[in-house]
Amino acid sequence: MNWTTLRRRQLDDQLSTLRNQELPSRPDQGWIRTIREALGMSLRQLGERAGMTKASAAQMEGREAEGAITLHSMQKLAAALEADFHYFVLPRCGLEETVRKRAELLARRLAGEVSDSMALEDQATSEDRLRRLIEHHAVRILEEERTLWDDV
Repeated sequence: MNWTTLRRRQLDDQLSTLRNQELPSRPDQGWIRTIREALGMSLRQLGERAGMTKASAAQMEGREAEGAITLHSMQKLAAALEADFHYFVLPRCGLEETVRKRAELLARRLAGEVSDSMALEDQATSEDRLRRLIEHHAVRILEEERTLWDDV
């Protein structure tokens, strides 16, 4: 097992617990404003605690709601709210599954090209032979992962 596969499996283990939970969606007005208001903290107070003006704090809240705030600003504002800021990307399915699906997609494309070529020469391939060809290509692609994300 190579380092990439090992790392992917370790990351899958870490992310699987998150994937199995229903994560809250960002409120329309953003987390900073939602939490600030729930704490009963004014914009002025947030600004002072974050080392910025009331207007800057309001601007940052607006940027978060628009999805245009920087991670640094989110960390700074979260700290001012006595909160932690967590940022992560959660793959829709397991990384191993994503890699396997990608290899199968590429293998189908390659096998389809061979099958089409053979059909043009009046040598159509059987479904069983096509399936084995796809499996063969998928294994080869997984062995040479560096080409996995090249578009064919």
